[in-house]
Amino acid sequence: MCLTDRASGFCIIWKIRTLHSLAVVHIIAIALRGLPVRTITCDNGIEFARHKTIERLLECQIYCTGSCPWWWCSCDGVITAISGGAGLFRLP
Repeated sequence: MCLTDRASGFCIIWKIRTLHSLAVVHIIAIALRGLPVRTITCDNGIEFARHKTIERLLECQIYCTGSCPWWWCSCDGVITAISGGAGLFRLP
C-alpha cells in the first residue's frame, strides 16, 4: 500500500499480505498515526470497504475516485448508494 501526500510528496509504503478491509484499516491507522490527516482519496478496491472506520480513527474525510461499486458499505452493514461518475466525490 502506498500512502502519498500530494502537496509534499511524502510517501509511506507498507507491504500488505491481504486485501481484507479490517487489516487495511489497521495498517492505515498505524501508518498515519500522529500525522495531520485531513482527507484520504482511495480507489474503489474492496479493501477500502470499511472507510467509515478509517474516518473515525483518523478524524478525516474519505473521498473516492471514479464510480464506486455496490459493495461500499458502512461498518453497520448498510449499503451506501453511490451514483456513478468521474472525478472525486464525498462518500456518505
